[in-house]
Amino acid sequence: MSAPAVQNDELLPGGSQVLVEAVRYRVCSTLVDSLLHDARNPLNALAIQLEVLSERLKVETGQLPAPQDKSLRAMREQVARLDAILRQFGDFMASRRGDAGPVALSGELLRAVELLGHESRRKRLKVRLAVEPELTVGPTDASTVRFLVLQSVLRALWRAEPGTEVSVALRRAGQEVLLEVEDGAGAVPEPAPEVLVALEREASKVGARAHARGGLFQVAFSAL
Repeated sequence: MSAPAVQNDELLPGGSQVLVEAVRYRVCSTLVDSLLHDARNPLNALAIQLEVLSERLKVETGQLPAPQDKSLRAMREQVARLDAILRQFGDFMASRRGDAGPVALSGELLRAVELLGHESRRKRLKVRLAVEPELTVGPTDASTVRFLVLQSVLRALWRAEPGTEVSVALRRAGQEVLLEVEDGAGAVPEPAPEVLVALEREASKVGARAHARGGLFQVAFSAL
């Protein structure tokens, strides 16, 4: 995943390009939701068939030979891993808006960093985490909080120079929970300035405050 290259001359009059991107996102979100449903069905079928195969081999031989037992166990683990990955991506890409409730922010942040693992490895970035456990915010819209968390980290990965470090911290500060993402790039031009605008606007929708200063980006949420 790389930063979207949107130039000023590509923005259509009246914000039409923003509207187009919003429609594209809605289409992608719907397709991801369908993909998750359709992909997890055969995964469940595979898991069932692996158990059936295991039982049949036990009936024929009395017990599973060690090589076959090892192979079946490895296949189960990979099926479970793929199912978990699909569920994680679904939480971020096809989550439903509108349901207000407490959001376990510590867990959401750790999942976001995990989902962005490929992007950080691609740029040879080290992600340093300092996340206080069991921090909860809200009640608020979980899908918006997930967007803020994921995009805050992704923006830093876009900005950071290859081979450097990105710091991601989450801590309680009085009546707030403070997310701080530092990329070390300093006051460089934004690779995707529309992303920063979107972050600030989405934060205000859930009663949070977003602020960028050089290489540091902060979002302050109301704590529970």
